[in-house]
Amino acid sequence: MGSLAPGELLDRVLAGGYPEVLERAPGEARERWFDSYLSALIQRDLRDLSGIEGVHELPRLLAMVASRAGSTLNHADLSRNLGLGLMSVRRYLALFETLFLLVQLPPWFENLGKRLAKTPKMYCNDAGLQAHLMGVGRGALEAQPHLAGPVLETFAVMELMKSAPWSRARPSLFHFRTSAGREVDVVLENRQRELVAVEVKAATTVQASDFRGLRELQALVGGRLKAGILLHSGREVLPFGPGLWAVPFQALWSPEA
Repeated sequence: MGSLAPGELLDRVLAGGYPEVLERAPGEARERWFDSYLSALIQRDLRDLSGIEGVHELPRLLAMVASRAGSTLNHADLSRNLGLGLMSVRRYLALFETLFLLVQLPPWFENLGKRLAKTPKMYCNDAGLQAHLMGVGRGALEAQPHLAGPVLETFAVMELMKSAPWSRARPSLFHFRTSAGREVDVVLENRQRELVAVEVKAATTVQASDFRGLRELQALVGGRLKAGILLHSGREVLPFGPGLWAVPFQALWSPEA
């Protein structure tokens, strides 16, 4: 597979992974499918699972989580912004996880003399679904890169989660964040405690400063970090120091990237 142009990459990411969506052209047909899918899950499956009668708050909660994908989970903030009780927020999020609409990524931490975040991050289970909930398409993501970043991150995390059980290494997935705010989107750890770290960047150009989180983790764990990879929207594989590489985004699905 040849390198993808940035717009083609967004098309691939926005298609997500639902087979029914991949069969439909971008636009209204996909939007109708997502609407129908969410309605069925919330109105039927979630009600059957929980006995909740008033479900009008649930789409708002799901949309807010989608807009914050990749951020550490803050139940109290969601509760304040939506005017929902804290216990209701916790219960609804747990139900969304049971229905596999939302997925948590736990924090990676060890007793390494550093204050590391111990709060999970939460993602939609599909980048196409996330973009639908956010009400954005290719045009909006191209015009507003700050919106594209979370959608690309969701796609990367979900691709890594799907491929991990089929890998010989069978890694566990985490995120890394220090109290000072240095972070890495995904840390994969095998049973030998070896690590591979992956950071996601929406832009086509990469700078040394984009590797700050990866270098922070590398300094903490030394040789246990076998590779630090920054996925970007450009077309080249570039070295950024020992064990650190900038790699085109499509390496997630194409070994020839």
